[in-house]
Amino acid sequence: MEQTKNVAHTPGCWHIAFSDMRYGRKVYAIESAIDGRVAEVASTRANARLIAAAPDMLAALQSCLAALEYHDREAEYDWHSREIKLARAALAKAQEGAS
Repeated sequence: MEQTKNVAHTPGCWHIAFSDMRYGRKVYAIESAIDGRVAEVASTRANARLIAAAPDMLAALQSCLAALEYHDREAEYDWHSREIKLARAALAKAQEGAS
């Protein structure tokens, strides 16, 4: 499965570039090595880390789904049908509106 096909999000590895205080709240800047600033998050560092990890998690889920679908086709029973449905739903949610 080609993982860069029809990508609507900023490609590349994301990271937390810096944090700043604004209006009494900590703001984290999330950047891409390719396109620079992706987002600013006025939240916890844990949420900023989760957002920064999103492209890697998306690629990993796509890869896992492809492996599950392959093994399910080869198996006599649908061993992973629940996991496949969950993965497809998560990918649809992440890629909603992607062209």
